[in-house]
Amino acid sequence: MSPKDACFAVMDAKPLPTSPNPSGQNPNKGIRKLAVNLKDVTSVRVIVVLTPH
Repeated sequence: MSPKDACFAVMDAKPLPTSPNPSGQNPNKGIRKLAVNLKDVTSVRVIVVLTPH
């Protein structure tokens, strides 16, 4: 819903290539995450509405 220029994506629940990924973590197989990508932002209020199917 907000901010309008945010890019939302559903991804596998694993660390990004640039994130720490210590050994021994749960691999989260079959689990997904909602990622929000914002450019040039230092402060923001993100509003997401989740509706079950």
